Amino acid sequence: PLFGVGFPTDDPNSWEVRGIKGAFKAVIGHKTTTTLYGSEKNDPDTLHVFEGFFDFLTFADTLQLNSNEAALILNSASLAERGLQHVASSPRLQNLERVFTWFDNDETGRAITQRYADALSERYQVGDMSPHYNDHEDLNAAHVVNKKGGLSSSWTSSQHREHTPARNSAGDSPLKPHTA
Repeated sequence: PLFGVGFPTDDPNSWEVRGIKGAFKAVIGHKTTTTLYGSEKNDPDTLHVFEGFFDFLTFADTLQLNSNEAALILNSASLAERGLQHVASSPRLQNLERVFTWFDNDETGRAITQRYADALSERYQVGDMSPHYNDHEDLNAAHVVNKKGGLSSSWTSSQHREHTPARNSAGDSPLKPHTA
């Protein structure tokens, strides 16, 4: 039987480990972020940032990364600043145009979303994707409800692929243009 699953991190000697059942979480090696690329050849113009690996897996199961996209998984909300440092310093992320955040719908997730918008919006278009699953704790929770037949969020693959996130009740798009 399968008891857990491991995910590689940006440190080649470290793994994030999650239990299949229950709340088991561990790290083998050093706690750090994970960056995945849609293509080994192309530098991405779009980055998706996730708080945890299961939210990324939900995204990958539903949409998959295009060759022009990358995903940054923080592996913990406590690594939010390290994620920002990685965006600024990674040679492969220097051609970014857009950054989409997929953080949890809790106080910590909203604070990280605001921090990323403040830090990145002068250089990139930054989109908060949490309004698409605002009735749920996170993207994965929305996906679980959808699998059971009752997704009540406004998130769809066509909205993502067209880079036209759903608008809030005031008509504002969560994708904020950067200023040149």
